[in-house]
Amino acid sequence: SGLAVVITNDYKKATSYFKDNNIEVKDSFEISKTFIVDIPDHVIYNDFYNLLIASGLFTSIVEDKIVEHKSDLTNYPYSAHWWLGNMNSSAAWAQMGAASVVDVAVIEGDGCETTHPDLIGKFNQNWNCVANNSNVDPVSDNEKHGTPCAGIIAANCANNELVLSTGNDKVKVQFLKVGYNHTSSGTWSTSDSIMTLAVNK
Repeated sequence: SGLAVVITNDYKKATSYFKDNNIEVKDSFEISKTFIVDIPDHVIYNDFYNLLIASGLFTSIVEDKIVEHKSDLTNYPYSAHWWLGNMNSSAAWAQMGAASVVDVAVIEGDGCETTHPDLIGKFNQNWNCVANNSNVDPVSDNEKHGTPCAGIIAANCANNELVLSTGNDKVKVQFLKVGYNHTSSGTWSTSDSIMTLAVNK
């Protein structure tokens, strides 16, 4: 029992599949062909996974896990970061040389806390495309979404702060802020010229 996040290759057929098999859909997103579904009480996750894969309709089935917060990486290993395994991250890391570091651009409406302990030293050539300067730090509590976005990609894995990032200390972020007029509901504005500047950075 519990929830699973499921991605399909055919949204309409998947909708029919769930209905025909009495699988409750909690939420769905047609644009990304993604469903959040309830794993039936009498079915264990592995059997549920195999059942959906066998249908040929689904490309990803991920159990919605709640992971206990641990105090150090000894008790919070790679295997506890279940999403890294699902993305086959270790294989990707193996293709990068030991000293290899790549840059990943994050184009984000909000700002990013560049002094966050998990992100110090993890940036390269940030740019605020609204103000046309290098300051991408949030100016209010309404615009901090960029911090976790950057952290998922490039958080420091060696500072005993519990997090293993998808970049595994082999990635730096070029953070490009493109939003202004932020609100407490999470909305913000941008423009074609701002986005053009970001793309050309």
